[in-house]
Amino acid sequence: MSCPEKTRRGKFCSRLSKLIGGCPVIAGTAKPGDIMTEIERHARGNERLRILGFIDEPTKAALYSLCRVFCLPSIHEGTGLAALEAGAAGANVVITRNGGTRDYFLDHAEYVDPRSVQNIHDGIARAWHKPRGDGLREHIARRLSWLESGKSLEQVYLSHLEQKSRRTAGGLAPADGTEAEQRARFV
Repeated sequence: MSCPEKTRRGKFCSRLSKLIGGCPVIAGTAKPGDIMTEIERHARGNERLRILGFIDEPTKAALYSLCRVFCLPSIHEGTGLAALEAGAAGANVVITRNGGTRDYFLDHAEYVDPRSVQNIHDGIARAWHKPRGDGLREHIARRLSWLESGKSLEQVYLSHLEQKSRRTAGGLAPADGTEAEQRARFV
């Protein structure tokens, strides 16, 4: 990364607080390095920017309930549980375009290039000017909750067992054990 790019990332936080007129909050831990050092340096000079570091679960839930825009422009992480939690709490989500994020968020998120400070800035601006809505929250509850994910996984297992059962009933019994033994090994 070039030196001008580092400077742009550092100044990004200052621009962000001016853009939204609120107090951006950065919560959680980060790998120490040039980018985090630059962000912390700008935060010290900006009374409207908060860097909280590690937060406990009750604090995280409170922050999500107040969050208007949640941004996770990760290069490698993809969807991230934190983005789903924020969306489930009603926040507008700005997320990396990398990985399978569109499979989770559909048209309920702003997708950004994690290597472009300007693109992240623009995504946050678009999300900030949208009202908090129930579209993503309802989508997550209907399709992506732990309960719904468990039900989907159960259906995959049951379908597999049913296919094995039909093959066995059709005279194609496995040579290495009874159907009950096969089912016990599968489950």
